[in-house]
Amino acid sequence: MAALVFPRYTGQAAKTVEDIRHVTAVEGTELTLLCRLNKDVIAARLVDVKGAATALSAKGSGSHVYQAGFTLLDSHRYRVELIDADGRAQQAEDRDHGERHPQQTRRGHHDAARP
Repeated sequence: MAALVFPRYTGQAAKTVEDIRHVTAVEGTELTLLCRLNKDVIAARLVDVKGAATALSAKGSGSHVYQAGFTLLDSHRYRVELIDADGRAQQAEDRDHGERHPQQTRRGHHDAARP
């Protein structure tokens, strides 16, 4: 799920999008990704192609929902890395988290990686 809060100048109301893979939003939009897992994990993060990681934090005890927030400013590609309570690592296939094309000067195209 993606919760989007658009910049004031757009006049757009905030919205939530269920079951997403791609999110296209105006640059400067605040994006909160919510990932629903089938069990709790001891570590969850998004890792970009350069190796920089963004932690997914548990939204509540026992809810199996993990979240991360971003301000959409530029292009990113992430993979999801998960480690369960038994120390097993899972990696979802690479998915675009964001890609801004040269002709898109004020828009960003963002994909949420699914675990």
